[in-house]
Amino acid sequence: MDSLNPDAPATPIGAVFGMRVYRFRSLIRRHWWILAITIGLGLAYEGYIAFNKPQTFQSVSRLNIREELISEFRGGWSDSTGKFWGTSTEQMKSPVVLGRATEKVRLIAPQYTGTVDVTATITPQTNIFIVTGTGRDPEFVQLYVDAAVQEFLNLRAEGRNTTGKEVIEKLQDQIKTTKTDLE
Repeated sequence: MDSLNPDAPATPIGAVFGMRVYRFRSLIRRHWWILAITIGLGLAYEGYIAFNKPQTFQSVSRLNIREELISEFRGGWSDSTGKFWGTSTEQMKSPVVLGRATEKVRLIAPQYTGTVDVTATITPQTNIFIVTGTGRDPEFVQLYVDAAVQEFLNLRAEGRNTTGKEVIEKLQDQIKTTKTDLE
């Protein structure tokens, strides 16, 4: 319905849509060169950025890890807190592990310098722990990721040994108190 003439018949929606498409097509036909230049400039800019970006290399290591918290009566391995995977991921990215890895690489290959960005993820619904390192020198990245994984495993072993020693000491204390009670 026309607002100026209330007696005019209503314009069908298809006619309005067809008119808009016609206007759009005629605009493209008249100014196609602006569209072509804009697309060309955008592609040239992206090409320049892609070819001038420094190369980065990636090294990936996969570990199969298991829960380390001991269940008292079941005799197996379990994660009673539900935070094992998040803790392991953060432990891999911790300054302790990465600092030890940096020192290890400096001792093994002092000619390599630079930085490596290390990320750790867990594959969903598996025990697979993925450590990824990215950097500019492929050999350095590989050495660093290998060193970081080894230091992560060493830190976990240290924690297990400390926990094991504490449990043994507590058990020995209990045995001593039980023996004195029995005597």
